[in-house]
Amino acid sequence: MSFRLPAGQHFGAIAKRYDIAGFTLTQTVYAPNLHLPTHAHERACFCLILRGSYVERFGQMELVCQPASLLFRPPGASHSDHFHNVESQCFLIETETAWLNDVREQGARRTTLVGELDPGAGLLGLRGDGDHGRAAGGGERL
Repeated sequence: MSFRLPAGQHFGAIAKRYDIAGFTLTQTVYAPNLHLPTHAHERACFCLILRGSYVERFGQMELVCQPASLLFRPPGASHSDHFHNVESQCFLIETETAWLNDVREQGARRTTLVGELDPGAGLLGLRGDGDHGRAAGGGERL
């Protein structure tokens, strides 16, 4: 069963949180070996992995997320997470729907970090060395 978390709520311990101009910035800490059930978030979210690692399952896709990986999750995208045997830390940037709609409307007139922000496109990833990659089945490493 999947459920939807409201804006600003996450399973990890929230170390810091700021609401600024339509964005919610949150620093979260996750315990070693933590398994999160299938869930979704109300808002679109960028997730930068600062420390530790985990596997995120999104449908049939599986991503191995390590430090300096950047993920984009569309609003309502169901996923589950399994954190590895060390404490993990993430920096999350949630966007209001109005901002996401504005980005869609502007299209090619704006440059984004990870490509087109289309909720139907699924997860996008960016490694710390600048190598872009779309999630694919088989556990693509970001």
